[in-house]
Amino acid sequence: MNGHYTEIQLSQKSSEFSDFVEKFNAMSKQLSETTVSRNQLQRIVAERTEALRLISNTDPLTNIANRRFLYEKGEIELTRNQRYNTSLALLMIDCDFFKKVNDTYGHLIGDKVLQHLCRTFEKVIRSIDFLARYGGEEFVILLPNSNQVGAIEMAKRIQQTLKNSPLVVDELSLSVTISIGIAITDDPSTTFEGLLDEADHALFLAKKNGRDRFEIA
Repeated sequence: MNGHYTEIQLSQKSSEFSDFVEKFNAMSKQLSETTVSRNQLQRIVAERTEALRLISNTDPLTNIANRRFLYEKGEIELTRNQRYNTSLALLMIDCDFFKKVNDTYGHLIGDKVLQHLCRTFEKVIRSIDFLARYGGEEFVILLPNSNQVGAIEMAKRIQQTLKNSPLVVDELSLSVTISIGIAITDDPSTTFEGLLDEADHALFLAKKNGRDRFEIA
């Protein structure tokens, strides 16, 4: 089958997604120029669909899950939690004094701070945990099969690892702290929005009580 194809053009330059877009456009060109079998066509369509799904679910700056994917994953984990009568913990994390970082060092350093936070989180969390950018300088980590003790231990490990790993950019070494709100549920009537609200309230208390700490809903 021969025909025309349209390339995807990113509205903003993004090194994180450039590879995906290049592959997508290459597959589109191949599809338009080549006579392919049904199996080849199905494979190409599947690859294009997966590439688009990844783009739509990923935050382009930090290369972690975005808010949209967080809600999707959160509903899945909450349903699993209720079905198997296990506990689910949620950490809501805020970068302390992030506005001051932007005002003092500029938005480029601010972006690097957010990326540094995510790489630090990824070093600490388990393979079954789920990290997402909630918005701005806020992040959420879902901890399946975790009770209050496990959630507190994770919060402490994240904060300690961050303290031991300052962001280094050229000659600048920047120590960043975070505040964490913790919410845990084993209640089958709990909604994901409700769990987020509880964690958000705990985060508010952590910031109100001095920052660089965690509070439990």
